[in-house]
Amino acid sequence: MFVAEGDGIKNEVPSMPGIYQYSLDRIDEELDRVTAAKIPAVLLFGIPKHKDEKGTGAYDDNGITQRCIRHIKEKYPTSTIVLVMSGEITERGDISIINKWDKTEIALKYGVDLVIELPFKYSSQSADLFAKGAMEILNELKVDRIIFGSECNNKELLMKVATIQLSEEYNALIKKYLDKYSYPDALGKALKDLSGININNPNDLLGISYIKEIIKNNYNIDFETIKRTNDYNSKELNTISSATSIREAIKNNIDITPYVPIETLKVIDKRLDLDNYF
Repeated sequence: MFVAEGDGIKNEVPSMPGIYQYSLDRIDEELDRVTAAKIPAVLLFGIPKHKDEKGTGAYDDNGITQRCIRHIKEKYPTSTIVLVMSGEITERGDISIINKWDKTEIALKYGVDLVIELPFKYSSQSADLFAKGAMEILNELKVDRIIFGSECNNKELLMKVATIQLSEEYNALIKKYLDKYSYPDALGKALKDLSGININNPNDLLGISYIKEIIKNNYNIDFETIKRTNDYNSKELNTISSATSIREAIKNNIDITPYVPIETLKVIDKRLDLDNYF
């Protein structure tokens, strides 16, 4: 959803037919359509009148994006955003550059209502165990919808794969292939044999694990996906950068100001021992 500074604006995006830029005084037209369609989440893109090389509009408290977020939260005050987050140790088993207290504060400043730590025994495990811990927490909190990043961004496909992976036939094939293949390769080969589908992107795999937990436990939880637009392992900084690229930039003393939120930048700048981290 695109929101632009100014008044009375509804301009179609030339490269995206049917998609419009709205000024804040007309954004409710789009919000009402989103609500009526029961779309639980949107990506919000602010379009300032003026841009500069430092991207100051991104951290101006009166910037168009910030004002729009405040407007949405005022319009829908009963919606609660819950974030389940790993603590000091990342899923890959490394120490997080930013500690869990600072990560929590950053999340709260950017509109999250409640932050829950995923215990270490789940957060540094395989996708299935990571998902098991996260979904148990969210179910206990009576969350009715989860949103996660996905490379394929195809709900039907992810649901189909999750259902296949819960079948006895699938698990029998895995046991068979483990005699010759590694565990990840056995999973992929079993899925390919049964469905012709090949899924090996990390966010898709984790999302499938979330869906399997919903199905296995009959949780009253729906799910939505957000398109993952960058390479998880890319070391190139882009408009939407991977965590890998940001860590690599910090390691090589490259300015990350244009690539991370201002609150994140403040926390990283306070760390005096980053050389020792790497």
